[in-house]
Formats: sequence, structure tokens, C-alpha cells
Amino acid sequence: MKLLASDLDGTLLFRHLNNGSKPGDIDAIKQLQKEGHLFGCCTGRTLEGALRSFDNFYDLDFYIASSGAVICNEKREIIYEARVDFETIKSIYETYKDRVNIVLQGRDYYSFKEKEEGIHFTRIYDLEAVRNEPLYGLCLFTEHLEILDEIEVELKEKYPQVSGHRNLGAIDVVSRECSKGIALNKVKELFNADKSYGIGDAKNDLPMIKEADVGFTFHTSADEVKQHADIIVDSVEEALEKYA
Repeated sequence: MKLLASDLDGTLLFRHLNNGSKPGDIDAIKQLQKEGHLFGCCTGRTLEGALRSFDNFYDLDFYIASSGAVICNEKREIIYEARVDFETIKSIYETYKDRVNIVLQGRDYYSFKEKEEGIHFTRIYDLEAVRNEPLYGLCLFTEHLEILDEIEVELKEKYPQVSGHRNLGAIDVVSRECSKGIALNKVKELFNADKSYGIGDAKNDLPMIKEADVGFTFHTSADEVKQHADIIVDSVEEALEKYA
């Protein structure tokens, strides 16, 4: 049995498409599952953010969320999690809140901002409101990429207990024990799969692409990502054709 893990945004889901995904990708995934293989997502989104993405599409065999901090089975039950302690969350938030926008990652997102159309999160007014909630990390984001470059370096120096996974204009901060690659290996072991495949388009997908037995990315991906992929394709559908 084989399994393929796919990134979501820019890989399987596209904002410019009416239904979010390419019809050819969806059909190829369904066919793969009919043949007895496994397909799942591997995303920096929260668990609820990932689950919402598939309410109107199809059921996956596994869900990797928060850059590997949470893994769900096909019944959407959590089978693995790695939390970040509240004091670390609080310290990182207080350190960077004036330099970037921040949302906390629990099962879903928590934010101090007012609700925005199309954005799902629980609004909080005090960090103490989530002290006893399961917290998997934070997402730091800004349009000023040079600030993220600085923070990426600072996080490694100041907070060795976490790791930062860069994705365009954001850094997903999770436990040091987590990455998309580590989670892919856990899923391979948990489901007793013979071979793992991973596909993604951005820098934060590199751990998954590197750890997969076969790693895919796109012709449109950055050179830094393409140089670590085994096969370069134009779509998830094409990757699944080569997967067979």
C-alpha cells in the first residue's frame, strides 16, 4: 500500500478556482483511493482549517495539520499531537506582536483582531483565555518579508524548543518535534504503508518533499524547492499518474 500527502494552498487548493480544486485532481484522488491506496493532506493550516477545506469534496484517509503538530485519521479523530506550552506561546506573542500580525493555532485559529469576511477564527481579548486550551503554535505574518527573515533567525536563537516553517509571507511556529516530513513518516508507520509520496509548492513543504520516498513539486515552484524534488509536475493529477 502506498500513500500520498499533499500540501493544500497552491498545491491542491486554489483561491482563483470556483470550487477550490481542479476537477482532474479530484478525479485522480478518488481513483487512487478506489485502488486501495491512501491520500491525505499535509498543511500548515489548523486542523479545523484543513477539515473545512474538504467538507464539500471528498473524505481523506488522513489529515496532517499545523505543520505536523496534529494528525487525524479518516474518521477525523486526532491520533497524534505535539503541543507548545502556554508560556512559550505567550513569550513569542509578546516578543513579536508589534512587528507582525499573529494568530494562535489551536484546533482552530485564535486572534485578537475583529472578524474578517471569509476568515474563520475565534476572537480573544486576553491570552489567558486560551491558557488551558490545546495550543500547537502560532502563525506570524506580514507583507514585509525582510522582517520575517529577521524573525526566522531570531526564533532559532531564542526559542530552541520550537521550529519555524516559512511559507511565503508567514512563519508557522510549532514544536521542535514537528515538521511536515516528520509527520509524513509517522503516518507511513501508523498506516503500515510500503511507500510514501509527498507533493508541495513552497519552502515549508521541503521537509515533506525530502522525507518522502518520492517527492513532487511544480515547474512553477521556487528553484530552492525544485532542487530537492525527485519529480517535477504540473498538477496533483500528473503526480498521481506518475505515482501509479
